[in-house]
Amino acid sequence: MATNNAINSNIPIEIAKGGTNASSMTNTDGVVYYDGTRLVTTAVGSATQVLTSNGAGLAPTFQPAAGGVTGPGTSTDRAIATWNGAGGTALFDNSTVKIDSTGRMTNTTQPAFQAYLGTSDLNVTGDGTNYLLGSGNALTIVVNQGTNFTTGGTFTAPVTGQYFFYFAGFLMSVGAGHTTLQLQITTTGNTFNGAYINPGAVRAAGNFLGQNMSIFCPMTAGDTATFNIIVSGSTKTIGIDGNQGLTFCGGYLVC
Repeated sequence: MATNNAINSNIPIEIAKGGTNASSMTNTDGVVYYDGTRLVTTAVGSATQVLTSNGAGLAPTFQPAAGGVTGPGTSTDRAIATWNGAGGTALFDNSTVKIDSTGRMTNTTQPAFQAYLGTSDLNVTGDGTNYLLGSGNALTIVVNQGTNFTTGGTFTAPVTGQYFFYFAGFLMSVGAGHTTLQLQITTTGNTFNGAYINPGAVRAAGNFLGQNMSIFCPMTAGDTATFNIIVSGSTKTIGIDGNQGLTFCGGYLVC
């Protein structure tokens, strides 16, 4: 004769005696859990869902991963992914930074520029007048990644950071009476002097003189940088030679 919880009994076997305390269990391909009385199974979830607690006294269910990480909507070969958590989007985005198979890194939006004076500006300084590169003939732009530089000779920092700039000027008609030359890179926050010499004493044959300078400086987003030549001591007869390899400027965001 069968007794309660015997193997041939129709009464559910208690959990304490190794049973489920359930009269039946349906195959739902779900997860088995204890509801406080018996073992039951959840409904089946989809491939993209996760098992989620609904709080004390409520059965767990499969639900979409709330606030989960997704990413990127499109794929760029060898691009570095960046984390975008703004507004709870929780998304990995493609960036413009790429690392190729040999480890070389490029970034097509990193601010960088180079330009040169293609046509000479004549009689622009010599009497102390400040000549701004690009204020006469427009500059010819070779590189302007980020479009932060103008043909009028002004670079505007798009982001706060550390920048590197370089400048070369080739002077014509330098006379013996021209006693002071200043080559300058002027930013919103400072003026950097790269040369302070007596041009009349060091001019080359034909009254030519070339000078160059470079700086590394901090800039705040919106700050500007310009490139200047000041010669004093005599008359305003000095010209700036227009040539890609003679008078030029450039720069880029370092970090």
